[in-house]
Amino acid sequence: MEEQMSKAKINEEQINEEQASEEIKNSLRTVYHNLQRLEQVDVAESAEYRESAQEVLADPTVSLTWRQAIANRLNHANHLLEMRTAKDNDSY
Repeated sequence: MEEQMSKAKINEEQINEEQASEEIKNSLRTVYHNLQRLEQVDVAESAEYRESAQEVLADPTVSLTWRQAIANRLNHANHLLEMRTAKDNDSY
């Protein structure tokens, strides 16, 4: 009986880990895709997207592959921002 309860607990923990892992993957995908939308959203939302990307880059638990992909996309977005002509009310 105890062995069955132990196996059930292990299976439950595995399911919880898989769900958490899938949520993290979805979150990383969202951060990655949001960086492509920076030019389509307002300044405040763009800042939130950039901040989310910085948080991912600072998280050592995120895989190097994801951090590199997000860093590359953020770098590209920053380069595009550099190239834009500043307007009267813009500050960089």
